[in-house]
Amino acid sequence: MTDISQIFKGTQIALPGSADLQLNASTWVIDEKLYENRVDGVREPTSDPDEQPSGWEAKYLCHDQHFPNNHAFMRVYCQGPDEGTEFLLPEVRAQQANPHFEKREAKARKKFSQGGCKSVPSLLGYGQSTQGENGPVPGGYITYLVWQKVPGQVLTPELFWSFQRPKRDLVRRKFRAAYEDMSSFGWGPGGGDITKIIWDKECADLWISAFRASYPTDDKWGDRILAYFNLIEPPPRDVWGNICEDLDKWEW
Repeated sequence: MTDISQIFKGTQIALPGSADLQLNASTWVIDEKLYENRVDGVREPTSDPDEQPSGWEAKYLCHDQHFPNNHAFMRVYCQGPDEGTEFLLPEVRAQQANPHFEKREAKARKKFSQGGCKSVPSLLGYGQSTQGENGPVPGGYITYLVWQKVPGQVLTPELFWSFQRPKRDLVRRKFRAAYEDMSSFGWGPGGGDITKIIWDKECADLWISAFRASYPTDDKWGDRILAYFNLIEPPPRDVWGNICEDLDKWEW
């Protein structure tokens, strides 16, 4: 499969089908790179399957080759050589290969897809493979994730607090339903932030997105989650700098 260094606007990425994930084989055409990050991971072998090796991650806008109006996001995770070993011979870099590493985001999105979760953007494509002999780390992992570009806009504090109270309450009810649906599959988005919510004003509904830092969870609903996602605001701190713990006194 194509590693990040070879992905440009117009690049075509072919992904296999999966009966388990209810996915057909598909080909995605890159429209725009949104970002690329270098990740410095662990250098020594570890028994923790979530300990990330060094590598890169990148996010793109793309579209389905056969259905050009079907727009989506793609994230690619690719193992890279440890710092200082980038120019060593391929057979030396290959000694760092971890072919079986899988990001938590991939685990979460696969779980949502298998269970038919409706509160997160649908998984449209998935590929897990290893790099060829000319890759940054021959034999190292490379993962592709493609998910639906849902209608609506990222919810920001400025947008949310511009709504009147009845509309804010509607967003909170919709968010609770979505959160309970999502968490029933055992995963959360990682880090509380209102910008992980996509609000569609046309149908007055929302999705939870941004699973790059996914984490396993068995959380039961509590209003503290509204605070965690900045959907309620605390009153000013007291003279000792403490935040009010009575959520009923927060701004709703």
